[in-house]
Amino acid sequence: MSVSSDSSSSDEMEIQEFELDPGLEKKVSELREQLGGNPHQYELHVEYINTLRSLSVFEELKEAREKMHQYFPLTESLWLEWLQDEIAVAVDVEEKERVLTLFEKAVDDYLSIEIWLRYINYMTEEYKAMDGSSSEALQTVFHLDKVREVYHRAVNATGHHYKLSHVIWNPFKDFEMGLLESNHSVVQYNRVKELYLKRISTPHEDLENTFAQYSTLVTNYSNQDYEAEMIAANSIYTKAMNLCTQLEQYEAAIAQNANDLSSYRAYIEYLKKNKEIDVFYVKTTYERALQIHCLDPTLWDEYIVYLLGHFRIQSVVPKVCERSVRNCPWSGDLWSHVVRTTESFRGVEIDINAIVEKSLQSGLLQSNIEELMKLSFGYCDFIRHRFQQNKDAESLRNGFLYILQTITNAFPDGDPYCRVEYNWINTETRIVEDIVKARKLWDSLIKRKGGESDVWLRYIEFEKQHNAVSKVQSIFKQACQKQMDWPERIFEAWLSFEHEAGSIESLELAYSRIMQQRKILQQREEQTRLIEADALQRESEKREKRLEKDREFRAKRRQKEKEKKAEKRKLEGPMAEDKPDEHDENSASKKQKLSKTRKDDFTLFVSNLNPDTDEVELAEFFKDCGSVVDVRIVKDKEGASKGYAYVEFASEEQAQTAQSKDGHTLNGRDISTHVSPEKTSDPKTIFVCNFSRTIEENWIRELFKSFGEIEEIRMPLTKEGRSRCFAYVQFKHSQSAESAVSLNGQEFEPGKPLSVAISDPSKKKKPNPSQEVANQKTLFVANFPLKTTKEELESLFQQYGALQEVRIVPNEDGKSKGCGFVEYQDENCARTALSLNEYNFNGRHITVTVADPLKLVDRKKERKQNADEKSRIESHSVYVKGLSEQTTIVTLRAEFKKYGNIRNARLIPEKNAAIVEYFEESDVGKAVLGLNETVIDGQTIHVEPSNSDLAKLSNQIPKPSPAMPVPTALLPRRIQRPATKLSTQKPRVVAKAHPLASPPTTSSSATSSKSNSDFRDLFLASRQK
Repeated sequence: MSVSSDSSSSDEMEIQEFELDPGLEKKVSELREQLGGNPHQYELHVEYINTLRSLSVFEELKEAREKMHQYFPLTESLWLEWLQDEIAVAVDVEEKERVLTLFEKAVDDYLSIEIWLRYINYMTEEYKAMDGSSSEALQTVFHLDKVREVYHRAVNATGHHYKLSHVIWNPFKDFEMGLLESNHSVVQYNRVKELYLKRISTPHEDLENTFAQYSTLVTNYSNQDYEAEMIAANSIYTKAMNLCTQLEQYEAAIAQNANDLSSYRAYIEYLKKNKEIDVFYVKTTYERALQIHCLDPTLWDEYIVYLLGHFRIQSVVPKVCERSVRNCPWSGDLWSHVVRTTESFRGVEIDINAIVEKSLQSGLLQSNIEELMKLSFGYCDFIRHRFQQNKDAESLRNGFLYILQTITNAFPDGDPYCRVEYNWINTETRIVEDIVKARKLWDSLIKRKGGESDVWLRYIEFEKQHNAVSKVQSIFKQACQKQMDWPERIFEAWLSFEHEAGSIESLELAYSRIMQQRKILQQREEQTRLIEADALQRESEKREKRLEKDREFRAKRRQKEKEKKAEKRKLEGPMAEDKPDEHDENSASKKQKLSKTRKDDFTLFVSNLNPDTDEVELAEFFKDCGSVVDVRIVKDKEGASKGYAYVEFASEEQAQTAQSKDGHTLNGRDISTHVSPEKTSDPKTIFVCNFSRTIEENWIRELFKSFGEIEEIRMPLTKEGRSRCFAYVQFKHSQSAESAVSLNGQEFEPGKPLSVAISDPSKKKKPNPSQEVANQKTLFVANFPLKTTKEELESLFQQYGALQEVRIVPNEDGKSKGCGFVEYQDENCARTALSLNEYNFNGRHITVTVADPLKLVDRKKERKQNADEKSRIESHSVYVKGLSEQTTIVTLRAEFKKYGNIRNARLIPEKNAAIVEYFEESDVGKAVLGLNETVIDGQTIHVEPSNSDLAKLSNQIPKPSPAMPVPTALLPRRIQRPATKLSTQKPRVVAKAHPLASPPTTSSSATSSKSNSDFRDLFLASRQK
């Protein structure tokens, strides 16, 4: 009995003693159902197989493994488990032949030393286990020639694996040596000798030991020829050892990090360049790399291209191409290789449509139109080659229709670049030479893509090549009347053609038609502007009405509160005046907490509100529940309602009563009510920050959509309409938000690790106590003169107590920035020193506030990022001069959006100018060419790139002369001292009025102020000089 049979008996005993878990059978049923609906789920297959193996349901397990192998290549561990199970039950010849078939499939998936070792061991064990009673069929299957054949194939497949090839070669050598020892024949000796000599010529890690074994062989079996044999072998050995020295460094790099693909690529490049290296080393190293990086389509692509140049044989290339798409079914490049190699080795009489259908089975190729187009190009090449052989035009056209329908099924809008359609037209024109059919295809394409100027221009170019002048003019007339993305391209091309090939009459006709069409386009654009302006106006009026209602409601509420307080004072009388003030901080803190708690108990949270519901309607809705003290509808930056609000009542009982309104209808919505808790974290919403300003909502949505359904993405903007570099992503389920936090810290932009966390507004309301305590002793001082010294600051602040440290903040040149920090030894002294806020120090009103440690950060990196962002904006923007005062932002956008998608547009009223930023840098040139020296609202405008020297100079705001009044924006900030518990004393130093704060006189204003035109004249004069 063979060794495998002995091991199988113990396995069977274990299976028989295994107790079934009832829950596993249910799991098997569920997994089977899931795989029936989606057989391309790799993990489901693995789980299904493992579960069946636990149940020892052999027949169903066998079917499950075969089903998985139908869709996927199997890993080494999966194959070894399968082979072990099959060997354990293989008794008769048919079952053992099935094991051999499985071994053949296993060695085809990936290069595996372990599987080849199991294969040759199984063959050897079965060969040695045979005796005179063995059946003739069994002796045929495990004949000595069959065993040797498997050994040779194993050595050929693994012999150039530098590190592990000896694992396969040594058993082969031992097998042949065993036969030599039992039969001292010259034939067997020569067979073993050739085996050694070939091995010695192949660089491998165990080369030195192999050479020593060869020496022993010659000594034992051909000692009389020892010297001659060893001299010949030594030259081969020396050459191989030299190569081993070179290969060792690359093997060491791989051994250090086997998952590093770059190490394999460097190794392969060296092997390709070294002419002394056998090409089989390159092939084997590719196989070694693919065993680990099997999901990298570029590696498969490189491997196939190399094989086509060095191993262009039918037994190698088609098989590797098939393996590549089993590993990477989403790669259009690899499917194209399948099509081309199938045609190359099997001819054009194959079912090419079957290959396309197979490529679409997983559904992965349809996820990217560019990958599907790569397959389509290979398909088009095939049907064109087939036509060149059989001249079957109908088959050719059916092929084009088939691939176009395939693209449309995957992407209903088809290929936006019409590449297959153009390929078909070119084939009809040049290969089939059927101009009539080509024109029909153009007509069909124009009907679908009539709004794209590029299609029209290609059509026109086609007719130009066939010298059809009248046809070209007819197409221009037709195109001129169509609404399209870039009509000016058609107009310019028409006039250019008429100048080259037209008559005076046709040129005049073209001018007339173009002028007429331009007027129509201007009218359409004007109508669009009016519609957009009207929509903005209506929205503005609607928002103003809401704000007006809100103001009225708040005014009434304040009046009621005022009357209530007045009534309360009347009732309390003189007793209220005699009540002493309480300055105890602990008592005040307790009252504040009590007031906050009571306010929360009195407040009702109302959600699912109609966005049009205002405060007045909400107060009216709850008036029968009690006295409504306050209504706060939460709104976004644009002033629009977010759909929820807080309603405060006079007592907790009234708030509880108002909860009975839960589920009632208000303005067509069933509202939800409950007593308002403190606003804490939102488990369904994540807060995302630390991304660049160029990131848009679509990028955020694509990044997080894999974690679950997204209900809303909010990206707050600045007043200028730019991103504030953070966003809120609200998922439908909290589990999705929790999963999305896994992206926290990952870099999607160089140097910008993304910050992702569950949204928790309460955190920003609760500062770190340690920071708060640390800030008590440190003051931030700003707006002092740049020449102020550290000693002068110390002299000013040390009158309030002992100083710990005084620091003046320097700029990049080491000079003062006019601000700094003063740290006291005692916090009471710091409290008192706050009275210096707005003190006139050396002609400047300084600001003194408690230092905020969160602002004490290095701004250098931020300045660099801002500079990079500014440079990017300039390169994507145009500077517009000479605008009319009546030109609005709506008009500006309407004019400039003809030349590309606008990211941002900003008017500069004081200069009659604007800046328009595009998404694409290439659109800047289009806008300059198309709009410079054109008329908008009766004014001729000038358009130039924002990064031009003239634009940068024009964009600078002139500084006021000494005689001009100082703008109020240049006055120092008046920072309100916080109403904290730092100090209850009155300031010891009284701030004086700023000398520049008085309004300018009429005369100075009249003589000094200059208009925009004055500045423009000054600028032009300076340019002429």
